[in-house]
Amino acid sequence: MGKYADRYFQVHPWKIIEEGFDPDYSQVAESIFSLGNEYTGLRGYFDEGYSGPRLQGSYLNGVYERRMLPKSGYKGMLPFTEFMVNTVDWVYTRISSGEQVLDLAKCRFSDFRRELDLRTGVLTRRFVWHIDEHTAVEICFERFTSMEQEQLVGQKLTLRAAKGSPVLTLRLGLDFTCPHVSVGSPMFRPLSAAAGEARAEILAKTKETRQQVWAGAVFHGLTDTEMRYRQRYVDLIANPEVKDTFVKRSQILKEIRAYLDEKGFLEVDTPILTPFEIGASAR
Repeated sequence: MGKYADRYFQVHPWKIIEEGFDPDYSQVAESIFSLGNEYTGLRGYFDEGYSGPRLQGSYLNGVYERRMLPKSGYKGMLPFTEFMVNTVDWVYTRISSGEQVLDLAKCRFSDFRRELDLRTGVLTRRFVWHIDEHTAVEICFERFTSMEQEQLVGQKLTLRAAKGSPVLTLRLGLDFTCPHVSVGSPMFRPLSAAAGEARAEILAKTKETRQQVWAGAVFHGLTDTEMRYRQRYVDLIANPEVKDTFVKRSQILKEIRAYLDEKGFLEVDTPILTPFEIGASAR
């Protein structure tokens, strides 16, 4: 059968770029957009899940599983085989809006772009999810594996309303239930798991080789300083520790006012804005 070359990815000296998404190339793109640092490796599968054809893969160097083979008629053949096994899915993300769950195999989306910057090692994927005719949200995923701290990996998720006022629900975590493709089932048994508002951890063990793998994650909310100060309500929703600080501040001021009221003090507001022209308006 004859072969031919087709150019699906964009040409760039330092980046691998995919403009638009073609499901026929999904598993090829997962391979092309893989990340690794010789300790951990991650295929370029979608963080939010995908019901179409895909090959999810998250691996750790030295973590393997064993499977028994049918008895051979030849002497000297090993009765088992060993292989690297799918470990924890550390980019596990699920996004929904009402009854709709984000799945690019079923949802309407546009402006899809994915690129791997070979200078920084950061994989970026962005698109606009059209929830309905009145609502859309721009979603950007970023991930990397550290070359300096081989056990450190990172994921960043940015959401921006593109149309209307979308209301989203996010679920993030660590997942050991991904089936190994050649077996069709997960190769780990969970031992323990814990999660809080800003962290998660899980411990699991391979079924046959009994290797234990622990994974932990720390979650940070809104980090854009300008947005945090201009839209405090978003900051309070995204960062529970900021809300806790405001609650304590309010309680402290309340107690101070109550104490001063008992002592007969009078609270007087003083102007904090000056009528004088300063800065660019000064003459």
